[in-house]
Amino acid sequence: MKNLKVLILMVFSIFILVSCGGGDSKVKTIDFIISDDSLEGGAMAKAVERYNNSQDEIKINLIELPYDSVRAKVKTMVAGGKAPALMRTSNIDEFETVLADLSDTVNPADFTDKMEENLMDGKFLGVPLNLTVNGLIYNKTLFDKAGVKVPDSQDNIWTWDEFVQALNTVKEKNSLKYGMVMDFSQNRYQTMLYQFGGRIFDENGDIVVDQPDSIRTLDYFIKLHKDKVMPDDVWLGGEDASNLFKTGTIPAYYSGSWKINEYKNDIKDFEWGIAYMPKEKNRSSIAGGNFLVAFTKSPDLEEAKKFIKWFYQDENYKQYCEDGAYISGKLSVHPSYDYGQEFFDILDNEIVNTPELSPNDKKMIKKYKAAGNMMRDYIVYAIQGERTPVQAMTELKEKWSELKK
Repeated sequence: MKNLKVLILMVFSIFILVSCGGGDSKVKTIDFIISDDSLEGGAMAKAVERYNNSQDEIKINLIELPYDSVRAKVKTMVAGGKAPALMRTSNIDEFETVLADLSDTVNPADFTDKMEENLMDGKFLGVPLNLTVNGLIYNKTLFDKAGVKVPDSQDNIWTWDEFVQALNTVKEKNSLKYGMVMDFSQNRYQTMLYQFGGRIFDENGDIVVDQPDSIRTLDYFIKLHKDKVMPDDVWLGGEDASNLFKTGTIPAYYSGSWKINEYKNDIKDFEWGIAYMPKEKNRSSIAGGNFLVAFTKSPDLEEAKKFIKWFYQDENYKQYCEDGAYISGKLSVHPSYDYGQEFFDILDNEIVNTPELSPNDKKMIKKYKAAGNMMRDYIVYAIQGERTPVQAMTELKEKWSELKK
């Protein structure tokens, strides 16, 4: 009987311990909304797994949604009082009023200043997660056959005229119709605009797309089409520039860093590489990418900040960048890549040499949501001959000025 009483007491004691929160009941689970992680090698999933295994207080629940549905889903969650703890986004402006200031979690000075849309009214609303950089992709096989070498250093970068001359040589030696393509993208055109010394907004926020350097850029772009350096098919016909480049019949392609992983797997019939972009008055690229954000109304904000602190420790963030083949947004972190290290080195150099007007323009454009791709539309009018470059940019300025009122 005595032994039975002891046994009952032991069982009761164990029950009390479990009921009072022993084991995993102390772990708090918080939601992290993301898209496209699986398509990009699951780098964040790997980071989350490492974090979850590194401590026993917080568990990150990574929720991957289709890219096109993330913003609507999160807006619904926020409106319903159920904001997630964390999100990856490239659209900080859409969530500006509900995002937490993270300047008490990481030091903003530790991160690139080329993505200034995360700075709103002195608040650091998103930490750069990964950078994308506009760049020049070229068909090395075609260049080699033509005996043309691309610049191998920032000290001997081509001017635009020298670049076009090289393209024409490659085109002629290989009996090709065209020398280059550029994505049908306002963003890609802006890279060229900055290289020619043009800009969209001045320091005071005034619209200056009608200034001489901007007009000269458009003149030059039209001439590239007239001289058959570029086909009309992309900007006037809706052809996909990337698909044209992958045929192996286009020597050069103005696109960006996001193509490296794609082409590593997709292009088998010729050798390709990344080259320094040409310059005119300036060297320039444009940085884009994603941010890691947290929500002020989330009950898990403090836990979210703990993850952010851990994630941006140099060794953890470096591993993430290497797993996803991402360009680092943190100045002290320099990833080593299994593939294309020389490509990333060139792109890093491009962004370092990008003038401040690029992120400033990008930040200002975010305020003109209704403008959309209006600049791209007016470029098309000019290529088609429906407007002169002066008329196109003057009219664009007037349209944007109306939106500003």
